Amino acid sequence: MNLADAAQALRDVGLLDSPLDSNAWAFGKDVTGNRSGMLLGNPHFPWSGPNRFYEMHLTIPGQMDVMGRGIGTYTLDATLGSVQRPAITEEAIALHGGEEFEGVLNNLGRQEPAPINKAGLRIDYGTSCVQTVTFDAKGPVAQAILTYGQSTNPASPHANDQMREFSAKRWHTLPFHRDDVVKARVGDPLRLVRP
Repeated sequence: MNLADAAQALRDVGLLDSPLDSNAWAFGKDVTGNRSGMLLGNPHFPWSGPNRFYEMHLTIPGQMDVMGRGIGTYTLDATLGSVQRPAITEEAIALHGGEEFEGVLNNLGRQEPAPINKAGLRIDYGTSCVQTVTFDAKGPVAQAILTYGQSTNPASPHANDQMREFSAKRWHTLPFHRDDVVKARVGDPLRLVRP
């Protein structure tokens, strides 16, 4: 990262040219009770808003157990949907999901690395069509959704309509039985015949 990018990143979260200030003390192992070094920081940061410190505790059993703090726009207990937003619209549509290695079934992410900022993590790829099928006493029960929208025209009211439904986990039940298909029909049947 070059200095201009770093300065812009600090400016984006309100830390460049900030009136905030801090002080810190470091103690060597010779003066601590447990014979370990210690760093005490006293940042003069606000108690609320995005430019505050959040305490973090990361534990990976048998590998890592560390505590620390960081400045973040989002707290560590923030849901994926509150952080992940679509890159194709400025509308704040919460997106749930992640990468396969994270153990999720709904695959989404970013093709190019990008920071999480006030606009969230802007997602630019992911699941496009999802369908689940279960069975009841009458047979298959299928639900599905086209996760982006019914239109690729950004000016259309249908450009992100299905993404909103997907975000709210409101999928469409697909007709399977003859009566359900007849009820769901939106036009006359079109029969295709090979010449």
